[in-house]
Amino acid sequence: MAMIKAIIFDMDGTLVDSIPFHKDAWLHFLKKHGIILAPEELDLNQINNL
Repeated sequence: MAMIKAIIFDMDGTLVDSIPFHKDAWLHFLKKHGIILAPEELDLNQINNL
Protein backbone atom coordinates (compact mmCIF):
# COMPACT_ATOMS: atom_id res chain seq x y z
CA MET A 1 0.00 0.00 0.00
CA ALA A 2 1.33 3.44 -0.97
CA MET A 3 1.75 6.08 1.71
CA ILE A 4 0.03 9.42 1.19
CA LYS A 5 2.79 11.97 0.62
CA ALA A 6 0.70 15.09 0.09
CA ILE A 7 -2.82 16.42 0.24
CA ILE A 8 -4.02 19.34 -1.85
CA PHE A 9 -6.76 21.37 -0.22
CA ASP A 10 -8.21 24.15 -2.35
CA MET A 11 -10.39 26.79 -0.78
CA ASP A 12 -12.46 28.04 -3.70
CA GLY A 13 -10.52 30.58 -5.68
CA THR A 14 -7.07 29.72 -4.35
CA LEU A 15 -6.08 27.34 -7.14
CA VAL A 16 -9.26 27.09 -9.20
CA ASP A 17 -12.28 29.37 -9.28
CA SER A 18 -15.01 26.72 -9.46
CA ILE A 19 -18.01 29.04 -9.06
CA PRO A 20 -18.64 29.23 -12.86
CA PHE A 21 -18.72 25.41 -12.97
CA HIS A 22 -21.16 25.27 -10.06
CA LYS A 23 -23.36 27.85 -11.75
CA ASP A 24 -23.40 25.90 -15.03
CA ALA A 25 -24.22 22.69 -13.16
CA TRP A 26 -27.14 24.34 -11.35
CA LEU A 27 -28.48 25.85 -14.58
CA HIS A 28 -28.27 22.44 -16.28
CA PHE A 29 -30.01 20.73 -13.34
CA LEU A 30 -32.78 23.34 -13.19
CA LYS A 31 -33.35 23.21 -16.96
CA LYS A 32 -33.60 19.42 -16.80
CA HIS A 33 -36.39 19.87 -14.24
CA GLY A 34 -38.28 22.50 -16.23
CA ILE A 35 -36.93 25.63 -14.57
CA ILE A 36 -35.34 27.96 -17.10
CA LEU A 37 -33.19 30.78 -15.73
CA ALA A 38 -30.82 33.16 -17.42
CA PRO A 39 -27.30 32.87 -15.96
CA GLU A 40 -27.55 36.35 -14.42
CA GLU A 41 -30.74 35.30 -12.57
CA LEU A 42 -28.92 32.58 -10.65
CA ASP A 43 -27.21 33.97 -7.57
CA LEU A 44 -25.41 31.06 -5.91
CA ASN A 45 -25.42 32.92 -2.60
CA GLN A 46 -29.22 32.72 -2.63
CA ILE A 47 -29.66 29.17 -4.02
CA ASN A 48 -31.91 28.14 -1.11
CA ASN A 49 -34.51 30.69 -2.27
CA LEU A 50 -35.24 28.92 -5.58
